[in-house]
Amino acid sequence: MVVTAHFIDENWMMHKRIINFREIDSHKGEDMGRELLDCIRGWGMKNVMTITLDNAATNDKAIDFLVKKLPNLYEGGKHFQVKCMTHILNLIVKDGLKYQNYHVECIQKAVRYIRLSPQRINKFKKAMKDCGLQTKKFLCGDTPTRWNSTFELLKSAYELREAFTEFGIRDKSYERDLGRVPENYDFEVVTEMGSLRCGHTSKKVVNQTNVSRYGKRYEDEIRKVLGCYNKMNDFMYFAVLLDPTTKSPFLLHAFKKMIGGGSSQQEASQIAIDVDDDNDFFGDFLYTGGSNSDPTDNELRTYLKENIVNYKKDFSILGWWRVNAIRFPTIARMAKGDYFFLYFHNLFIN
Repeated sequence: MVVTAHFIDENWMMHKRIINFREIDSHKGEDMGRELLDCIRGWGMKNVMTITLDNAATNDKAIDFLVKKLPNLYEGGKHFQVKCMTHILNLIVKDGLKYQNYHVECIQKAVRYIRLSPQRINKFKKAMKDCGLQTKKFLCGDTPTRWNSTFELLKSAYELREAFTEFGIRDKSYERDLGRVPENYDFEVVTEMGSLRCGHTSKKVVNQTNVSRYGKRYEDEIRKVLGCYNKMNDFMYFAVLLDPTTKSPFLLHAFKKMIGGGSSQQEASQIAIDVDDDNDFFGDFLYTGGSNSDPTDNELRTYLKENIVNYKKDFSILGWWRVNAIRFPTIARMAKGDYFFLYFHNLFIN
């Protein structure tokens, strides 16, 4: 079991530290919860803001156990758990890969076969040379639980596809052991999967994934994180409001998209209140912090009334707050948070 803590220091530097790495005997939710609690207490943590886990029922039970034991949780731990976006994307894309599973598996098995021994690796490198492939790149392995590693495997295999046939001539056991080996058509089919790559952001996957191809899983899973305004974690609002490139205009835009609201900002604000008036944080923001009509500006109103910062690729939100913390000391403390963010991960090693 691995537990990673994320926190921001006094100089606005984000830190990520592995604070726990241990073997556990039971994968029952309550037992894992005890292990996590032991780790948190062992480090003397008094405030844990959120915890992110893979979306498994066992992990939900671990959260239920922790919520009962940890102090200082916002709204009694109602928003303590944050769904793991990368795990959801992994589920979505793995479902998508099933549509081309016949071709994907064929290439996967061939790559794993070649990478299994130094002798086969050398034979494949000689095959590459005979095919005139002048490159230092080689076949990538993959991890079943990480779809992006499958993409890298397919990409490297496609780039070296000409060497597979030559390798088959050199290795007499290749086709016999595998039964079916990759052909040109297999490689052509998997080139369509190039659009599945997310690179460093999840946005590209969400934009490029074809819903009709990947089915209901896309809608169901992505809605767990982004799509249900009445179930959305309150900390999502905090994150958007405290980002100087988004602030409240982005929230209003998002609500209009999610619920098909009106065309004006005022109308979008009213819709958000009507449909989600049980959300104390967001409702309070719209009635007070989001209003520009109150002449007695406080720190939050001043921050929100300023124009949003134009987003650029090299924009650093922590750098912005480092500079502007002197103007907005209270909000800066909120943005930094006197809390630890925990990421919990179960490792199943064969």
